[in-house]
Amino acid sequence: MLFKIYVRVCYLSLYLVICLVCTYCGTKEANKDAISSSSKKWQVASLIDNNCGIAYNPQVAIDPNGNGIAVWREQCPPLSRQIYANYYNTNTGWGTPTRVSSNSGEAGAPQIRIYPNGNAIAIWIQSDGTYSSIYSSTYTFGSGWGPSLLVENNTGDAYLPMIAVRSNGDAIAIWQQNDGTYTSIYGNYFTSSVGWGVATLVENNIRDASWPDLGMNDHGDAVAVWTQSDGVATSIYANYFTIAGGWAGATLIESSNQGAGDPQVAIDANGVAIAVWRQNDGSYNSIYANKYLSGIGWGSATLLESSTGDAGHPKISFNPNGNAMAAWDQYSGSDYCAIVNFYTSNVGWGTASTIRCNSDGLDIAYYKDGEAIAIFSSWDGSKVNLEATKYVAGNGWSSPEIISNNVVSIDAAQIATNQNGRTLAVWGVLGGVLEDKIFANQFE
Repeated sequence: MLFKIYVRVCYLSLYLVICLVCTYCGTKEANKDAISSSSKKWQVASLIDNNCGIAYNPQVAIDPNGNGIAVWREQCPPLSRQIYANYYNTNTGWGTPTRVSSNSGEAGAPQIRIYPNGNAIAIWIQSDGTYSSIYSSTYTFGSGWGPSLLVENNTGDAYLPMIAVRSNGDAIAIWQQNDGTYTSIYGNYFTSSVGWGVATLVENNIRDASWPDLGMNDHGDAVAVWTQSDGVATSIYANYFTIAGGWAGATLIESSNQGAGDPQVAIDANGVAIAVWRQNDGSYNSIYANKYLSGIGWGSATLLESSTGDAGHPKISFNPNGNAMAAWDQYSGSDYCAIVNFYTSNVGWGTASTIRCNSDGLDIAYYKDGEAIAIFSSWDGSKVNLEATKYVAGNGWSSPEIISNNVVSIDAAQIATNQNGRTLAVWGVLGGVLEDKIFANQFE
């Protein structure tokens, strides 16, 4: 009898210990990102391409777990330039590069988006022997890349594809394409269970249109922006897409008679969209923004800065709570600076401030209230480095640190960040034995 009581007490004690351990582990896992948020750091840059020839134009995407995919254009003899990809696993690092494009024609301008489950979709341009057409391929986690799918069957060369996705596996794409008279903006919707639909004209085809950008939320609301001539100057147009209604119609979103360009757009979970662009005011190129509200439409263009130096290459990023951050490059009179302005939902824009001078090639990610990541290139007197800085509300921007770790200059760079702040950065390299190679680094 005493032995049975002793055994039961032991079982009870063991059960309590297990419960406490499980509770601790569960709490620890739930708070893992919160605990490690301040301890995240950039790792060591690594070569991620095939190292077989000229590689450039890298793009990257990241999923909620910190895994990601990079794509780029590379020429591995005897093949022509093709699209390649590499998968990043948070536990094992970068894998082996894989060819994505399955056709033989010259390929380029890749874009990549990743779904929450680790699947992904890539889009690019590729010659079919007659025209430059738009192709895509889907990546299935654990299985790899599928066949190349033609996104459009229009005649005329197509360029600059952009793609955005929903968590259910759907996607939307836009691109610019010559129709024999004008360069126009087209779009197509991808349904995960069916494939691509029919390419649709997104704008009014009144004059040449180019430089499209695209944003989409998980409800399927999307917004496209582009530049288009009105016969006097280059203007900024937009079109809003819903699952129920399709494309609503092209809308002019600024009223200046001065030339504009570099449009970028983002959309939040509630369907609020913000477009940013550069526009000449007669003396300088300045940065403007406009906001779209569901049921209301576009508002008035708003000047985001008051500097007298030329500004350009604006970026826009929403966080999950509907707040946004815009950033751009601006000449200070002696060098270029990275400038930022924050947008607070239902309040508006703040005051522009400087992240860092002696910089160029800015990219940003505003991943949650009070925290953001920015990267930019900087000249140290002998080479161009890639630097990164983190924003924390109340503390401002951290001291920039070099994350490229290369002995030669970097080329164009891009980052992707998830809601926990885990970040992947990719870039090309110019000069030396590493010329035209693709590198990456991780903030985790």
